[in-house]
Amino acid sequence: MPTEETRAVATGQTETKPVDPDAEDLAKDLVALAKSKPLFVYYYVDPVSDPMDPNYKLSRKFELSVLGEEICEVLNKNFVCKKVSLPAEADMKLLKNQARIEIWSPTEAKVGLITVDNDNFLNKSPFLAFLKTRAAKSEKLVKVEIARIQRLRKERDEAAKKETAQKSD
Repeated sequence: MPTEETRAVATGQTETKPVDPDAEDLAKDLVALAKSKPLFVYYYVDPVSDPMDPNYKLSRKFELSVLGEEICEVLNKNFVCKKVSLPAEADMKLLKNQARIEIWSPTEAKVGLITVDNDNFLNKSPFLAFLKTRAAKSEKLVKVEIARIQRLRKERDEAAKKETAQKSD
């Protein structure tokens, strides 16, 4: 006797229940989301010691010129920081294998990027302004996401009330 699984394999037709894309969002903890900080990720290529290599230049400029006490305080206060080592043997033509700095909102949206090609923010004042604007942008995205989830929850509750009212009639 064929089961639903074997029938699907034999016919190529699968009937799946529609997945509610908002179900996961509705379960999010809004208080935790509001308190969460953006993610600051520093990717560096290890080991690279050629002073002419653009990855080396970006890393050296960031670590020696930018990272000072004031910048570290801003990073520690406003961001969750992560340092990722990239293999030197990788294809350096691909962006994912190059030294860079990325900033991600708690809503999983990229809000900032500094690469080998656009390292003009790697001076103290521009970098500080870059961090502050990215933190503000991330905070705005979080507020928009919280408002969206609250709206979805309200709509769900109203629909449930209408459904129970119709059943009781």
